[in-house]
Amino acid sequence: MHANAAGASILDSNLRAFHEYANEALKDIDFNEGMYDVNFIREPNASDLEDLIYDLASNTNIWGQGNPEALIFVPNIYLDSTDYKVIGTNKDTVRFEKNGVIFIKFHASDLIEQLQKCNEIKISIVGKPNINEWMGNQSAQLFIEDYEVVDDLLEF
Repeated sequence: MHANAAGASILDSNLRAFHEYANEALKDIDFNEGMYDVNFIREPNASDLEDLIYDLASNTNIWGQGNPEALIFVPNIYLDSTDYKVIGTNKDTVRFEKNGVIFIKFHASDLIEQLQKCNEIKISIVGKPNINEWMGNQSAQLFIEDYEVVDDLLEF
């Protein structure tokens, strides 16, 4: 045992009441919210991220019922105020580029608000691969499905 050790116990005779209480108190919580079954995990500077996006996005005919589009998780993307742009007619789309890949989030007013509050931010995203074509040029992009702003202050 050490000075910071802690614990709890519950009498066997109280276990059923505890289960009933916990089931009632937690019945409206969706424990799968924000959870994704991702197909690939790549760091933002991974040498194969761009190629992976091109490969997945160029095979759209394989996605369908029972075989959803692939999801890619990209953790720990560092952004500062010069890295992203707010675009679109309604100024509600965020776009940034890292390592040759464009990351884009539509209807992103919450993300825009978070980005504008900080000079620097670390974000992890889950996205769907896409190929953007503009004036004959192609670029790999990820449509951001969901994101999490990571607070470095809580890391060790």
